[in-house]
Amino acid sequence: MGFFIKHMPNGGETKYVTEAEFLENLQMQTFLVKRTLEKLHHFSVVENKGTEVAFFFYTNAQEKAGELASSLKRRGYSVWHGPSDYDDKLYVVKGWTEKMSTDEEILGNWVKEMCQLGFAYDCEFDGWEIKTDWGEDK
Repeated sequence: MGFFIKHMPNGGETKYVTEAEFLENLQMQTFLVKRTLEKLHHFSVVENKGTEVAFFFYTNAQEKAGELASSLKRRGYSVWHGPSDYDDKLYVVKGWTEKMSTDEEILGNWVKEMCQLGFAYDCEFDGWEIKTDWGEDK
């Protein structure tokens, strides 16, 4: 895994995600996969079939957001990046995957991969959600 540390014009470096923060987020996101899928299955919201998965990342530089967005687009994902609506010092990368399985192992591996990819571009993987059929006629 590579590190993207942006050099500022004044010679300083700014790192958005430290290795310790990355490892803590990876552990939390991995834990949340099982818990989230349990809840969704309990309420019959999702089956183990293909569905699009939304994703969210944050970082502190537009260039980092753009580089991550390009990498995600090469995977065939629909991606948008730009300034955060909530913090004018942050940039967001968000989008949707193509249809993928919501099987716990497959989704868990994807979440780990997204955490690692985000860290490689000095962005934090902030989470995911799946498209549901709530409120739609079946």
